[in-house]
Amino acid sequence: MSEIFIKLYFDEDVHVLVADLIRARGFDAITAGDAGLLQKTDEEQLAYAASQNRVIVTHNRVDFESLAQQYFDSGRTHSGIILAFRNTPQEIARKLLIILNLASHKFRSPPAPLKKGGRIRKSSLLNKGESGSPPY
Repeated sequence: MSEIFIKLYFDEDVHVLVADLIRARGFDAITAGDAGLLQKTDEEQLAYAASQNRVIVTHNRVDFESLAQQYFDSGRTHSGIILAFRNTPQEIARKLLIILNLASHKFRSPPAPLKKGGRIRKSSLLNKGESGSPPY
């Protein structure tokens, strides 16, 4: 399972195959169908995602921009809204995986440097073939 701080919730506008492809890569993703929330309002979808600390993924830009503003104006919080352009499920999943992989890498603790003779080896802080600053 990938170590990541983002858990995804796909509303029913997004093809279920996207969630399947994301889960196949080890990420935490559920659909409105998984949650038993088919045919619920956008507000109910976002409220559920917020209650579960999940980022909602939707194609519905207009309604969710408005909901995001309502949340902000009323001081309510949510874990995020990803507005995905309509595309094939594979392309949507590919783009989401780029984001998820970058986020999981950025927020994962850097590896502990290797020690030899009680000293930290500079080469252990660098990617193979690099010189200069560590990669984090």
